[in-house]
Amino acid sequence: MAETQEKKKAEKKAAAKTEKPVKAATVKSTVAKAANAKVGKGKVAAANSGKRIKITQYRSVIGATASQKATIKAMGLWRPNYHVTLTDSPNLRGQLRLVRHLVKIEDAQ
Repeated sequence: MAETQEKKKAEKKAAAKTEKPVKAATVKSTVAKAANAKVGKGKVAAANSGKRIKITQYRSVIGATASQKATIKAMGLWRPNYHVTLTDSPNLRGQLRLVRHLVKIEDAQ
């Protein structure tokens, strides 16, 4: 029994040695592409606009999927007819798209 465990450990070590390391140039180019994508699409300007949105939960999360429940909780809502005022951003818009059937969206005054 102990011999088979030792063999498995030896095989794992041998497999780890044969894996190729990731080149530093590949990592740098991936990071650079990600940075250019964020700036190039104008997402930074939209996030800093300062526009506020009032979000009111008007339906219960009973029967909703786990990700929808987590999204409602992450926005600071927890029961129907409660509201929060949040700053408009692309991240928030993505969350609202996921739970659009549970909330009402208004411009904050």
